[in-house]
Amino acid sequence: FNKHLLMILLMDILIQLLDLDPNDADVRIEFNEVVAAKYQKAKQFFDEGKLEGSQKLLDELSKFVPNYPGMSDLQRQIKEGLAKQQEILTLLAQAEKQLKDKKFVEPSNDNAFYSFQKILELEKENPKAREGLIKIANEYYQERARQLFKENKLSDSLSLLEEGLQKFPDYVGLQALRDQVQTKKLDEAEKERLNQQAIIALNDAQDLFKDGKLEESLQRIDEGLRVLPDHLGLLKFKVEVEKKIKINDTSLAEIRKLLNQAQDHFNKGKLDDA
Repeated sequence: FNKHLLMILLMDILIQLLDLDPNDADVRIEFNEVVAAKYQKAKQFFDEGKLEGSQKLLDELSKFVPNYPGMSDLQRQIKEGLAKQQEILTLLAQAEKQLKDKKFVEPSNDNAFYSFQKILELEKENPKAREGLIKIANEYYQERARQLFKENKLSDSLSLLEEGLQKFPDYVGLQALRDQVQTKKLDEAEKERLNQQAIIALNDAQDLFKDGKLEESLQRIDEGLRVLPDHLGLLKFKVEVEKKIKINDTSLAEIRKLLNQAQDHFNKGKLDDA
């Protein structure tokens, strides 16, 4: 602060000396060096994003050299920068309110995602905007999709993830969860395909059973169980068919035994017994 005041006092003294003797070359050189140093400091502040500090230095400098080369252009850039900073602050406040109101991605043009994107258009690496977008990717897309996945609502989960990846194509968390959901959905589809094959086999076996074709019915059941070994309907019906075959085999054996006895009686002339 003291150094800054001393520089202003020095410039004021040098101006007074030049007023007394405009041709004093040494004073003129020193004055130009002080002005150049102050202008470079203003440019340094501008490059560091210290726009208000830069503007203050230029305001002081313009009192002594109002038409210093490059000053008007730098002042214009500072004005534009300050306006952009104000717009960013306004958008940040708007985005925070939208997050609080759960306006993550809807309605159109009035949501946090839109506001954070507008901020990044003004300042590509704005940390608060990037943090806000990560919050949306996590809370609105990833966590909701994970809950749907846990509830086995695979299509809904996948639709939400695809929507999220349209907005955040490089977000690893969404990509990994999408792969997980897709894998399970494929597994479920394959399981359903096998289940349908097992049901067809069961229906065929039941039709054969009704027609009295027990061995063929049992064969069709075994074919279905090779597709889906734990199909409850096939397993239960197999027990029923095997039981029927066993009963039929027992009856056939008894019939053969009786026929043999009858033949033996007949051969011995015991017609009544036969």
